[in-house]
This record gives sequence, C-alpha cells and structure tokens, in this order.
Amino acid sequence: YEISECDLSSDVCSSDLTSKKLDLMKKITLLFFTLIALCGCNQNFQTWKDLNESWFNDNELTLGDGPYILESGVLPSGVQYEIYHNGYGAVPKPGLDPSTEQPSSYVVVNYTGWLVDGTKFDSATEAGFYMTQIITGWQDALAQMKEGSHWKLYIPWSIGYGEEGTEMANGNFYIPPYSTLIFDVELVQVINN
Repeated sequence: YEISECDLSSDVCSSDLTSKKLDLMKKITLLFFTLIALCGCNQNFQTWKDLNESWFNDNELTLGDGPYILESGVLPSGVQYEIYHNGYGAVPKPGLDPSTEQPSSYVVVNYTGWLVDGTKFDSATEAGFYMTQIITGWQDALAQMKEGSHWKLYIPWSIGYGEEGTEMANGNFYIPPYSTLIFDVELVQVINN
C-alpha cells in the first residue's frame, strides 16, 4: 500500500512530498544563512568568506562526480574544473604580446555565472573579451581550453573579484567580497594575435 498524498487525519505524507519539503527547507535555510552573512551587521564579510572557503574545499572532494564529465582537476592557480567537451581549435594566449604590447588573444564565450548559494549573477551568449580584460581565474582556465571546449569552472575568491567584490550603488554588492565563482563556459572562438 503506497500513500500518494497527505492523509490529513494521520499527518502522513508520501515520500515524494516529504522529499520536496525537505529540499525546500534546505534551500530556505541556505538562503537565510546567506542573507545573514551579507547583512550590514557583518561588515567585514567574515561569515560569507568562511562559507565560501568551506564550500570550495568541500567541492574539490566531489569534483567530477556528475554525469557527462570527461575529466576534472585543479589548475596550479587553484581553479577547479570539470570538462564536458574538449574542442579542437586554437588555445587563447594570456597576457600581452611582448612585441606589440597589445592583448595576445581575443575570445568569444557563452557563459553563466553563479555564487555558491545558487544566485545567478551573470549570463551572456557570444560575449567577446580580450584575455587581459577578464579575471585571473578565467585567464588561467581559458589558457588551457581549446576553441569549442565546454568547461565548468570553480574559481576561488582570491583570483575572482577578491576581497572587494563588485560594489553597486548604496553599498550593495553585485558580487559580494570573498565570493567563490561558478561558471559554465563554452569557448566559441579564439583570435590570437
């Protein structure tokens, strides 16, 4: 005998409904603690920093556990990555071309970025950047990717937006200080100088 909906007289619910309630409670609890970490009562963001560092360390333990992941690892800079598809094209060059003092590469990417609490903070299709215009974590990862590749990146705060974050008007933050950044990145095109 399987119960398919709540039995109001005995307060018994199906396992599906109970599971959904538990998932919702987990999300609400994470959101609550995230809001506490970001509130004005903790101006130095120590709680948010601790949460992000803990999440980042725990993530390394499960890196590569998902489906469709060809390879996973950690770059020397600390960027964690999961490879969904390896491309066959050019690899971007980081930094400036020494002979011209101009950026070595221009890249076109599709990407989405999240914080560890699941907040989506940015997304773009066919966005173009010089390699010198992007955060260090992206520079390190893109310099390993071939055109056509699709990777997921986990960037520690120290080579993301650092201890400053990206502040908007009135002291609010678009990306809070000490934020681990999660990006789904497809390298669409590489133009090397």
